[in-house]
Amino acid sequence: MDKKEYAYRLDIATREIHLLESCRPSCKSCDHWQSVVCGVYQETPPPHIQEEGCDNWVWNDIPF
Repeated sequence: MDKKEYAYRLDIATREIHLLESCRPSCKSCDHWQSVVCGVYQETPPPHIQEEGCDNWVWNDIPF
């Protein structure tokens, strides 16, 4: 690996880290979340689950 490839790979890794840090697992960031109801369970989860998400938490990293 030369300096140019190193810089390129470092840039990609840095952007990936920023993307992952921008999303914290919680119900509101989950792809299953539908306003106030979980699309998996069709219920409103308790507050402590909403804060950290459940084991079915899914996030697609498309930023739009």
